[in-house]
Amino acid sequence: MELTFIQAGASDIAEISKLINNSYRATSGVKGWTNESELIHGERVNDEDVLNIVKSRKSRIELGFNFEGLIVGCICMEEEMDNSCYISLLAVSPLVQNKGLGKLVLNQAEKICISSGYTQMRGTVIESRKELVDYYLRYGFKLTGKKESLNEKDKKGQLISLIEMVKPLS
Repeated sequence: MELTFIQAGASDIAEISKLINNSYRATSGVKGWTNESELIHGERVNDEDVLNIVKSRKSRIELGFNFEGLIVGCICMEEEMDNSCYISLLAVSPLVQNKGLGKLVLNQAEKICISSGYTQMRGTVIESRKELVDYYLRYGFKLTGKKESLNEKDKKGQLISLIEMVKPLS
């Protein structure tokens, strides 16, 4: 499957929020392997969160469209001070997961980062999401050893921690 990519605009806000929330926190229907609803309560993002990203000069959301013109993937990229690009909100519709689309979205983000002169991509992952950590490791990210607490507990009462991962760009 191929995707066509464009930078998100204000008219895409509601659809982006829906995609991200269905990918990360769906509580019914099709749940993809990236779903966190068993760990964390509530929505991952709301329309205001997404609008703030889209309006920011230092951030962008890249959208992946399928051949039918539907948004099936996205990723947020944010410029950082140290010539890094922070990536977040990588999402693929649960209806089309496990078809290599996440890799296509990451590849697009990497191309944009390289053409923008960034020296690395950086992201954080919930420490207990071993399958997600492994996904990024397979893509070439490395664990940095840095860890931060969200000061939020999961549904089991455990404190949620994020671990940092980076991928050097050439």
